[in-house]
Amino acid sequence: MGRGIKPDFQFLSVTDLDADWLRARRLGGLLLDMDNTLTPWNAPAAPAATLAWGEKLRAGGIRTCIVSNSRKQAKVERVAAALAMPYVYRAGKPRRGGFEAGRRILGLAPEEILVVGDQLFTDVFGGNRARMRTCLICPISPTEFIGTKILRLLERAAGRPACFQEPGGK
Repeated sequence: MGRGIKPDFQFLSVTDLDADWLRARRLGGLLLDMDNTLTPWNAPAAPAATLAWGEKLRAGGIRTCIVSNSRKQAKVERVAAALAMPYVYRAGKPRRGGFEAGRRILGLAPEEILVVGDQLFTDVFGGNRARMRTCLICPISPTEFIGTKILRLLERAAGRPACFQEPGGK
């Protein structure tokens, strides 16, 4: 039986993950959601704390790739360039294709990758379906796409509490 919507790990913010913690768990790469994980939803750029975090991961030898459902390539490309990360847009999460495309970019086996995102039914469920480890974080902002707001109701029905962090990570 699969893991469904159960994440392997949970953190408040993506910036709480560090290279030492990842390497200790034999994780060499991250597939990262963008909206409300790396940036507030619909924001033109990542917060300064997220940019600094990305630099620390690279210095620590951790590979990263953004895997976003956004249909706006220019938006994903702008955030990815600022973070110096490759990206997959129009990923179609929770389908496995976007995760597999990200895995190929990282050049790692599924068991060496941690999928990180703020949604149970796209990021966690999709990462679990792709046989990767998963990490659920709190969304950066309560401002979200209408479809995501509907999924948040289902998440709460499944037992996930609502939580939001301050923009910038902490």
